Amino acid sequence: MRKSIYRGWRDLPSDIQLQDRTDKVVSEGNREPPPVHLRRSQPVTVLLPRTKDWIASLPETIRPHVLATQFARIANLICAVWSDPKDCQSYFEELLAHRRAGRSGFPEAVLRELNNLYGYYIGMHDAFDRSRK
Repeated sequence: MRKSIYRGWRDLPSDIQLQDRTDKVVSEGNREPPPVHLRRSQPVTVLLPRTKDWIASLPETIRPHVLATQFARIANLICAVWSDPKDCQSYFEELLAHRRAGRSGFPEAVLRELNNLYGYYIGMHDAFDRSRK
């Protein structure tokens, strides 16, 4: 008997053959690649449509064009956390602080855009917080 997650315990039909995969011997020269589903996923390296819309919604002087061109993955992540002040501020601080050894840092133009974007974000939320008081 086998348990189905859909139907509880039941007998398998007689035409199904069960095969134990442990009997397969793998020699050193005949290694199989790891299954595709276990491989680490690759980050998205192109701008998502949502990110393009988000960039277009920003004031022209704040739009991170160089960041979007050179580091689309980071632009996508900023867009994803933009509406959550705590997560967004934390992500900006992570990007702008050099805490990990071996990081080479961003090119000057990208760093300038990140600083401008972060300043805009902080100013936008400070104005919102003042209006709520």
